[in-house]
Amino acid sequence: LEVDSEVHPVEALVGGRVKETRLVVGREVKAGEVLVELETDGQRLQLSEEQARVAALVAQLAALRGQSSAEQQAQFETREAAPVALDESRAKLAEAEASVRAAADEAGRREKLYAAGLVAEAELVRAQTEAQKRLAAADALRIAINRQNKDQRAKDSGQQAGLENLKRDAAALEGEIKTRQAIIER
Repeated sequence: LEVDSEVHPVEALVGGRVKETRLVVGREVKAGEVLVELETDGQRLQLSEEQARVAALVAQLAALRGQSSAEQQAQFETREAAPVALDESRAKLAEAEASVRAAADEAGRREKLYAAGLVAEAELVRAQTEAQKRLAAADALRIAINRQNKDQRAKDSGQQAGLENLKRDAAALEGEIKTRQAIIER
């Protein structure tokens, strides 16, 4: 018994149900000729789903980039405004310190007048109390300036951390988009 034709396996890149066949027993076939057509509805659906995922990811990425841009603008404006607020606080402190010096000078004069018997003790106590009150107000302003500096640094660090998180999320979305696009191209 002699076989006049050789058997060759037929391979498909994807699996599926046979939709149409052009095979005829004993017919000679040529390389590249379509022998079997597979049902592609499932693959078309999968392709559409991947394209929709990519479109959604692209929209998310655009929104994330918009948010990142807004955060950067807010950080810039905060950095621009911070020195102005500190300058204002420092000016108030300078004014308070001048007031402390004036009140201390007045208390010193009242002490001399009291020692000479020219003013009552109540006036001396009032002048000393006023000097202490103004000194406490100046100290409070120094503390407020220190707090402002620390608050600004903390706010800046928080904003920077937020920007870094947005960048990380954007990079993850970009990677996901590339992965999905590679799936589509297959």
